[in-house]
Amino acid sequence: MRKKCIECEYEFSLREALCEDWRDPNKSFGCPNCSTFYKKEMKPQIRASIIAGIIAGGVATPALGLVFKYFSSVDKSVLFLAGSILFSCLAILIVRSLGRVASEYKLEKVDS
Repeated sequence: MRKKCIECEYEFSLREALCEDWRDPNKSFGCPNCSTFYKKEMKPQIRASIIAGIIAGGVATPALGLVFKYFSSVDKSVLFLAGSILFSCLAILIVRSLGRVASEYKLEKVDS
C-alpha cells in the first residue's frame, strides 16, 4: 500500500518510509523525499482482520446449521433465526471493511 505525502505529493510505501526513532510514533513514519513525519497507526491491521474473521466465522457457522435444520424440519422460526444471524455476520464484515478503507488513506501530519 503506497501513501502520498501531503507536503510534496511523493508516493512511498511503508518500507521506503523514513524512520528516525522506531520507539517514538512521531518519528517512525516519514516521507523519504521531504522528511515530513506522519502519525503511524499503531494498531496492526492484520490482527484486526483475523479477529473480525473469527467473529464472523463464529457467527456464520451456527447460522448455517440453522439453515440446514430448516430444510429438514421446515420451521419458519428457524429460518428467521438463521437469517438474522447471517445478517449480523455480514454487518460485522461490512463495518470492518469500511473501517479499513477509511484508515488506509488517512495521513495525519505530526506537529514539529
